[in-house]
Amino acid sequence: MADLFTLQGPLRDIRSYPAWTQDLVQARAPWRERVAQHGFFKRMRDARPGRLRIGALLVGAWPVVERLTQSMARNLLKVQFGRVPCRRAQARLIVSARHRGGR
Repeated sequence: MADLFTLQGPLRDIRSYPAWTQDLVQARAPWRERVAQHGFFKRMRDARPGRLRIGALLVGAWPVVERLTQSMARNLLKVQFGRVPCRRAQARLIVSARHRGGR
């Protein structure tokens, strides 16, 4: 069974996390920078994306965002309960949110 993680400092400080997490974040830095420097991302950050682009985002990308919790719930239901103590609680939260009308 995996060891439970306990935050070792401020939430937004990468040094508060295990070494493997720090390595992962560092390895993905070029992609993060690429996204952050993209024109559309900058316009979204500055709250000036334009009507046509927002429309395209809502039509093209929003359905993916909306279905994310459903997909997460289905995947959590595939996990064998009891392997990791928090999995059952996670699955219950997501499934119960779905039944309450959340997406």
